[in-house]
Amino acid sequence: MAHLDPAKSWKGVVCCSAGNHAQGVAYSARKLKIPATIVMPEGTPSIKHLNVARLGGHVVLHGQDFDAAKEECARREQQDGLINIP
Repeated sequence: MAHLDPAKSWKGVVCCSAGNHAQGVAYSARKLKIPATIVMPEGTPSIKHLNVARLGGHVVLHGQDFDAAKEECARREQQDGLINIP
């Protein structure tokens, strides 16, 4: 993430994860002052999404499974011009 083009990264990043990747993206984005949207399935344990929020990520709970959350992540990438961090 440190190598992202600032002309593009100012809009923010998005990722789909229900675990450590989500926390890593939120932490890194906060350090780099880049907005981070983290899409997680609705059934994600609250401790996971609370930790992501605590690290500065904007949590979006969407869908019953990871596939639905992944589709929402792709939609936000396209609609909002966010950079997907796979």
